[in-house]
Amino acid sequence: MSAAPSLGDRRALPDGGSQLFDGRRWLDASSAAGRAAAESFGDRHRDERPAAKSGAWFKHVEPQEDLEDLIHGVLPKRSYVPMFGRHGSAKTFLALDLAARGAGGRPFLGQESERFGTMFCVGEKRARFAKRLEAWRVANPSLPQPAVYFRWGVPNLLDEAAVDAFIDEVEVLQAAFPDATPLGLIVFDTLARCLKHANVSDPDAAGTAIEAINRIILARDVSVMPLAHTAKAEGSLSVKGAGEWEDAADAILRLDRKDNEPVRTVTVAKQSDSADKAAFGFELDVIDLGMTATGRQRTSCVVREAALPDCNGGPRKLRGPALIASEALQYLFDQNVTHPAPTVPGIPSHWRAIKMQDWRDRAFTAGLVVEGESAGTGRTRWSRAIAQVKEAKLVRIEGDWAIPLRPLRGVSA
Repeated sequence: MSAAPSLGDRRALPDGGSQLFDGRRWLDASSAAGRAAAESFGDRHRDERPAAKSGAWFKHVEPQEDLEDLIHGVLPKRSYVPMFGRHGSAKTFLALDLAARGAGGRPFLGQESERFGTMFCVGEKRARFAKRLEAWRVANPSLPQPAVYFRWGVPNLLDEAAVDAFIDEVEVLQAAFPDATPLGLIVFDTLARCLKHANVSDPDAAGTAIEAINRIILARDVSVMPLAHTAKAEGSLSVKGAGEWEDAADAILRLDRKDNEPVRTVTVAKQSDSADKAAFGFELDVIDLGMTATGRQRTSCVVREAALPDCNGGPRKLRGPALIASEALQYLFDQNVTHPAPTVPGIPSHWRAIKMQDWRDRAFTAGLVVEGESAGTGRTRWSRAIAQVKEAKLVRIEGDWAIPLRPLRGVSA
């Protein structure tokens, strides 16, 4: 038996019209009595036609909770997030570090992380991959083995049956992950391997693969991160192949390396409903893995966060007030008048910072202002001095904090 109608209830009619319940009877919503009743019930019922079964009127759509991030500002939950870069940009090393840190709920490049497990599908360089895992263990001996499952081979995203089988495989795997570290991410290394003999530039293949990725996301409640190459055109900052790869993405992580500098950059080039272009720096540390049976040295690499590449130039020549300001900053670091750096993109989590007021006071004491000058003259000289120090890429200012952009004595904890 259906529930009794309530005051203000509305029901659709087969002819496309609607009726409104005024507490005693159903009224034709388009009649004078119906419009008057709708007016008395408030704007919610005013002159509306029935909405489609799958939708709702703008003012009736209730706000929903935003998707949270697996890694704050970098990796959203239940999303398609390609990571791309040129050959040698360390995509696999970075994805492996991301997975291992996420499994422990540890910060990734200074950004807070939830605890989540990863299924890492290895489609190429399997022989080298084992060494990379060994290097991570050697570099992190005190950390527990992360909840990361390595699948040798990637699914064919163009084959519907193969995708169905992969979804079933993921379902079985999810039950094996610890409750405290549920499966949250699937990595495909690389995207091209997931297309078998198709070309990444084929828009039809791209559309089919993206549809398959979205099926996996919806079916298993995970994020999917394919690793891809940058287009070969000189200076290109796009994913290689059809434009659909980027257009459909919820977030994009772009890796770059300038002029063979040791520090690489990962940029959040796209982030739905959030500000993008946040950038973070990292380096690769070489890890000694001993000798082979024939006496050859074995090595691999692990990721270490670092200041951004444009912060790693050599010393700049400063003069006058700017030199005084720079030396004042160095003095405060030598005296350990420092604090943990604020959490901002591109700054390692172990970096140190100094309060702007302390820096200003020390610069003034060191001779930035001349006795007898007006306060306005002193403020102007100080503003120009810190602007020159910033232009020299020696410091970054975030609110009340001054953060050095190349290592000073004592800058890192």
